[in-house]
Amino acid sequence: MNIDGLGAIAEVAIGLAGFSGVFVALTRSASVAPPEQVRLSFLLYTSLGALFLSLIPHALFTASLSDIVAWRVLGILAVVHATRLLGFLARAIDLEVDYPDIFPTRLVAVHGTQILVTLALAVSVLGAPLRHQQSLFIGALIFLLAQAALVFVRLLFFRRTQGANLFRSCSDSPARAPIDPACRATGMDRRAGVLVSPGPFPGPRP
Repeated sequence: MNIDGLGAIAEVAIGLAGFSGVFVALTRSASVAPPEQVRLSFLLYTSLGALFLSLIPHALFTASLSDIVAWRVLGILAVVHATRLLGFLARAIDLEVDYPDIFPTRLVAVHGTQILVTLALAVSVLGAPLRHQQSLFIGALIFLLAQAALVFVRLLFFRRTQGANLFRSCSDSPARAPIDPACRATGMDRRAGVLVSPGPFPGPRP
């Protein structure tokens, strides 16, 4: 088995996984909103999955196992990993209603297509002829990296924190609606241009 391509995949996966740690470190002072939690989890899962799936063949093919057994083990691991991606897709569909700018329908459809292709390639590894199994396996890993790279780009340019969501909800509150306790606690109620006092007594600041 040619492992040069797997080494390149492992290097890219390490870089993508390392970015998630940098992202968390840069946002440690602010609470991470639900969409960022899902996207960080998805980025870690896909990148670390591609990393370990590209390293495991080194152990399997250097052990005293036949190629048929080794590829069967790799195919099963790839199928299990790709199947769990469907859980992230379901979570993204749930968040699409509350965060349409972070999870637009087209983006969810793209991720869904990539997940299905990854799963199809992983399943094909189990039943394909021996000469085609390596190509199918590497193809599944490349699609994992493609999904991680897409999330990486989206995290760079489309971010949202809990504070931003709270500010938006407080700003969009009707002028005559009761003041939200969460808005009062942070002093972020800007209805009719008034900054609400966070103290125990209602009323605008002078």
